[in-house]
Amino acid sequence: ARAALEKTERERLSDPSKSVEVNALKEQIKLRKLELEYYETRLDLAEIKAPRDGVVLFSDVNDILGKPVKIGTQVMKLADPDKLELLVRIPTHSIIDLESNADVEFFLNVDPLHSHDAELRTISYQSSKDEDGLLSYKARAIIENPQDVERVGLTGTAKVYGDKTLFIINVL
Repeated sequence: ARAALEKTERERLSDPSKSVEVNALKEQIKLRKLELEYYETRLDLAEIKAPRDGVVLFSDVNDILGKPVKIGTQVMKLADPDKLELLVRIPTHSIIDLESNADVEFFLNVDPLHSHDAELRTISYQSSKDEDGLLSYKARAIIENPQDVERVGLTGTAKVYGDKTLFIINVL
């Protein structure tokens, strides 16, 4: 719009009828400036700022790249690497009576020879289907030494220690 205005102002020197076009182009520049300000404010609203420091978790960047997002849609999770939590899925046929502070020992798939310790915090009252289709109870445990875990999002196997029971009762 500015280039067209400069061209028309030069042409106006030889043709006075171009004065009307000059005024129209000046108004068009004002309109474009307002549009630019509007889009800049919209762009500022599109920025996502985390309320705290941490690690952003999402499965694949291509899942969210260039796709419109509705309000309330979970795009990613923010994790604090110093406060790692362990999700333990206990199959319904293996459930025993567990205390809320039961010991948990877990082995990461990337390092199966070394165990890590955690403490059970919560366990669900009702079983639900996992993404694998298995019916299980969800238990959450706090990892005692999160700095020993290589990174967030790793999987593995866990042992949850409860009260002693008779083996034959659990088998039957």
